[in-house]
Amino acid sequence: MLYSKTHQLKKGGETIELRSAGAADAEAMIELLNKVDRQTKYLSREPGEFTASIEEEANWLKNAESDETSLQLIAFHQGEAVGCCGISPIAAKRRFVHRAVLGMMVEQGFQGRGLGRLMLETSIGLCKQAGFEQLELEVVAQNLRAIALYSSLGFEVVGRMPNALKYADGSRAAVYDMVKPL
Repeated sequence: MLYSKTHQLKKGGETIELRSAGAADAEAMIELLNKVDRQTKYLSREPGEFTASIEEEANWLKNAESDETSLQLIAFHQGEAVGCCGISPIAAKRRFVHRAVLGMMVEQGFQGRGLGRLMLETSIGLCKQAGFEQLELEVVAQNLRAIALYSSLGFEVVGRMPNALKYADGSRAAVYDMVKPL
């Protein structure tokens, strides 16, 4: 799936270029991933655990770009990556082709400004166009802002996994599985 469009955020009015990420975005994507990993405990990695080289990330993005059923969106503000959202099929097996999984992150300075909603609404529309019937995600149970955003767009909590994450300091967090019929 390919996408490219300029948007204006409703809160703050910043101009955002939202488009499919390609191999040329590898360095920007790595910088964003590492930056957001340091800003939050709500992702699946500890800071420093993302270790792909620029070449490896470029190859991964190139493969995603050529896949008709996957999408890696990247959001730029004044040339700097500030958010990303990825959609992938759950599995290639026939019994699963109606389901997609979504992952998203927004740089701390752009949280609460409508970028997450913009990326989600765009992703939901593209999933429908691609023929998916169900969109799924995992969210840390303490991430109340994200849960509220997902719920406002029709996602429902369908399960809870206690102690799903164990942080470097020994603390743990539960995650919710959320699903949206398309």
